[in-house]
Amino acid sequence: MTYADLNLKTPATFENTSPGSRILIVASGHSTGGFLQYKEKARKHFDVIIACNYAFEFVDDIIDFHIVTEKTSRDSRNTVHKILAGDFRTDVPRIVNWKGIELYPKKYNLFKTTRANFDMMPNIYKYNHNGQEGLLIGPAGKQGFALGSVSLSALHFAVMLGAVEVYMVGADMCFKDQYDHFYKDRIYRDRPEDLKKSNAHNIINVELNGQKHETTEYFKESAEHIDKLVPTLFKDIKVFDFSNGLLTTPIKLNIEDFFKEPRC
Repeated sequence: MTYADLNLKTPATFENTSPGSRILIVASGHSTGGFLQYKEKARKHFDVIIACNYAFEFVDDIIDFHIVTEKTSRDSRNTVHKILAGDFRTDVPRIVNWKGIELYPKKYNLFKTTRANFDMMPNIYKYNHNGQEGLLIGPAGKQGFALGSVSLSALHFAVMLGAVEVYMVGADMCFKDQYDHFYKDRIYRDRPEDLKKSNAHNIINVELNGQKHETTEYFKESAEHIDKLVPTLFKDIKVFDFSNGLLTTPIKLNIEDFFKEPRC
């Protein structure tokens, strides 16, 4: 099956459908655990809410979009499609990497996507540009993985929608306790025995707020790449971050203080 064979629409469908909006991106890092206590207030503060990957399971009742940019196969570690075998909203547009999208239950509102770096010259307001299409991803890092993670792809999508302010949570890019995600797994640090060496992420140490934390080399490089793009490629967008992680160029916010105040 090829990308063209899939009779599904792409994220281009949603270009400029939310002009002037304030958009929240919910990723799967540690800080999302702290966000969940405020999720009932989120709809009053944000026009659009986007969940990434597995985070959807915990915020499905409040989201407008769900993005999964990692490809899926029957033996891959990406098992979002298996979780969706449960009972979740069928109205939410779920934007899924076309490689493996056939494994997702057909009852859902599926849109196919791919990833692209647009030869490092993307138009962040468009899904198709200069003969390429996709949600934005960076160049290959030291291990060959495309930098930026789903957080960068979701940031691109938010701007495509028409965001003037983008807020991120769960974009910690490091491990703040014994778990790799807020939903308490160790998928990176406890490598399955059958995982190919080429697919295993190198674990390194980083310093954050005077403390040492473990992370993957990929997440460290991805944070550095996003940090370069926020003041350049995304300079006309206000990018905020609740994550208190490795990202430094988005405007850092305290989530408790933010939700104390009424929306401006």
